[in-house]
Amino acid sequence: MKTGVMDPELRKELQHLDGVKAEWDVTMAGHTSLRVGGPVSCLLRPLNLAGLQTAVQVLNQNNYPYFILGRGTNLLVQDAGIKAVAISLEEGFSQVERNDGKVKAGAGLRLSRLLRFCLQQNLSGLEFIAGIPGSVGGALRMNAGTPAGEMADVCEAAHLVLADGALARLDRTRLPFSYRRLDLPPAAVVVGAEFLLTVSSREHMRQRIRSLLKARKDKQPWRLPSAGSVFKNPPGDFAGRLIEAVGLKGVRIGDAQISPKHANFIVNRGQARARDILALIHLAQQKVSQEFGVHLELEIEVVGNHHNGS
Repeated sequence: MKTGVMDPELRKELQHLDGVKAEWDVTMAGHTSLRVGGPVSCLLRPLNLAGLQTAVQVLNQNNYPYFILGRGTNLLVQDAGIKAVAISLEEGFSQVERNDGKVKAGAGLRLSRLLRFCLQQNLSGLEFIAGIPGSVGGALRMNAGTPAGEMADVCEAAHLVLADGALARLDRTRLPFSYRRLDLPPAAVVVGAEFLLTVSSREHMRQRIRSLLKARKDKQPWRLPSAGSVFKNPPGDFAGRLIEAVGLKGVRIGDAQISPKHANFIVNRGQARARDILALIHLAQQKVSQEFGVHLELEIEVVGNHHNGS
């Protein structure tokens, strides 16, 4: 079967999976923080673990591509869309519980809800996620963090659904974290994580969260749609500094703009298209490479077809 072309029999099978909701030809602009993007072939919402296992197994058996949507906060879908299945774990995988000093959270849980739970439980270690949008699974996959900490510091284990639908638990010794990345088995889906935290004063935690939120608000744009940091920081430097140094801070293409507040953010000023954002990405990479000999590596994920982007 040709990858990307959904056979009617596969569509029928996905439509009738137990414990899974299916929507067809869903435009991603309404499901990403940048508010841009064309349609996916199908949006699947597994309601439980068994439903997800079956869906992953069926998709891999049919060689049909899929990706995990998360909260769409680190994702740029091109205007022509993508012949693939987007899987949202928000409905079936948003649980959170405490077991002594550990917190176990589902991959679809919002980071803001996870932090609120930790605050209620007086468990410290995840304050660095204050103000970071997105879900637990997405944060794990990209080793989300700030100078105040990152997921690799506190993640004790990850729970996965593998390509064949089997379950796996990888403890921290088997989790190959690196800067803004976690390498996992091909086609594996993160379904949950365990965090090892420490008991702390709730007031001390609140003060730290307030401080981190204020710093983010002061330095980063938050009133307009964005996908957070567009590029990874190169070793020993900052992507935002390099982009500003080549004179691109505030530059616009269409309604996409390199933020005047932080040059490593691209914001949607209203009617931006994915092609406008990609044009700014390529411009920043080109200018920084010419001026400093540094290749800016993407932190956001770009998916979709390159043609028919009008």
